[in-house]
Amino acid sequence: MPISKSDMEPYKSPEIPASAKALSLVGLHHGVFLGGDIPTFAGIEKSRSKAAWRKGARLNHLTARKRKARLDDIAESSFPVILEIDGGRNFVILKEKAGESEFLVQFPDSREAPVSRERLARRYSGTCVYLGPVAEGAEEGLFRRLLRGSRLFSRTQ
Repeated sequence: MPISKSDMEPYKSPEIPASAKALSLVGLHHGVFLGGDIPTFAGIEKSRSKAAWRKGARLNHLTARKRKARLDDIAESSFPVILEIDGGRNFVILKEKAGESEFLVQFPDSREAPVSRERLARRYSGTCVYLGPVAEGAEEGLFRRLLRGSRLFSRTQ
């Protein structure tokens, strides 16, 4: 089902943190977030730590890995990814390659624009957030998996 123009209205809201908007846009790209209210949590606008990105990703049925990566080393198969720019103060979604010297980026307000490799490289801080859909069954928490595997809680036949 295509995304309607009205579905994109929440992305223009200044009350919703840009990082929450970016995560839900990537969820839309992966087909795991279907629109509506953008999931957010207190503190996501103040912290772009690994833990904050992971928590925001989980709210959008995604997994997140924050890594240092050179722009040229980010595989197209990983797109869309979030690039931290301007020393980590801002970010864009690197959506696709648009030729040899250009990328298509998406901003948290859902606008898209082609950006030259040189311009993006100048502003890119070197930190990338790789995102992907949560694997089936992965929503079971670590604690529950540990309990399930524990001898104390294992079933005897």
